[in-house]
Amino acid sequence: MADAAPHPGQTIAGSTGRSEVTLACAADGPYALPLAVMLRSAGEQLPADSFLRACVLDDGLTTEDRDRIQRSLPPRVRIQWCEPQPLPTLPLWGRMTATTYQKLMLGDWLPAEVDRALWLDADLLVLEDPGLLAQLPAAGMVAAAVVDPRVPRLGSRFGVSGWRALGLDPDAPYFNAGLMAIDVARWREQEVGGRCLHYLERFAEGVTFWDQEALNAVLCDGLWQALPERWNIHPSLPAIPGMPAPLDPAVIHFSGSLKPWIHRGTDGWSRRFDAVVDRTPWAGSRPAHNLATQLARCWQHSRLRPWLYPLESWGTMLQRRLTTRKSR
Repeated sequence: MADAAPHPGQTIAGSTGRSEVTLACAADGPYALPLAVMLRSAGEQLPADSFLRACVLDDGLTTEDRDRIQRSLPPRVRIQWCEPQPLPTLPLWGRMTATTYQKLMLGDWLPAEVDRALWLDADLLVLEDPGLLAQLPAAGMVAAAVVDPRVPRLGSRFGVSGWRALGLDPDAPYFNAGLMAIDVARWREQEVGGRCLHYLERFAEGVTFWDQEALNAVLCDGLWQALPERWNIHPSLPAIPGMPAPLDPAVIHFSGSLKPWIHRGTDGWSRRFDAVVDRTPWAGSRPAHNLATQLARCWQHSRLRPWLYPLESWGTMLQRRLTTRKSR
């Protein structure tokens, strides 16, 4: 019989010192399956003396989605469903929906007693105990995250478009917001959500990476700390010529457009993702084979790609220009 989960924020007394880790995430309908995989993979990495409380913002999941996600959970993981916050009109482009901006409002929709949480995007595969990050960030910081390998500095292409107007250092590091260890109490104290919305409204015409750009603009002044690269590895990005591949990944981030639940892959990480799918009610679900996907994946693993990567950046700029719209 599975152990009963503790009450929110409770540490279980006794020789084992069982504790609860709080995870925050958000999803709409198209992300139901990857959300189930992310939660399942995170729960499977827990040691025997830990529980996982998943505070999941439901931004359009169906009753069937919620039921299948619930049945995907391993022992000692429980879900607490949260309600989305109203948002102003915000910039969108490409495949992204307004759900991405609910991350900014977690100080409002997380239960009031939550003072620390791990934010995990739904397109992650967790390979290490998430509780190892539970006591981060350090005192005085709002968040801990990994420097973005595609956009390493505020002044990089696709970085913080308003850095000049705000007087920010263009060489300051820029983080990827797909995984963050957050001091939620400090987040609320610093009014991160409201400040991010203000940035997005002011610089809407230049914003590239949605909530992530706003968070970097607001937290750049000594309010975040860097995590080791292994906590946010992007297999879709080309290897940097002359740089060794990171060893022992803790979290795989399926960033980019070739998501393994949409575009069928045969690489090792796609197979790892599919193996977790098969331990959920979506068992056996695979995308159909597609010539365009096969060609895109061939390019993804091409030896030429690292040297021609600037062409992809131009493609991203063109896509942003052609698909820019406003949320409603």
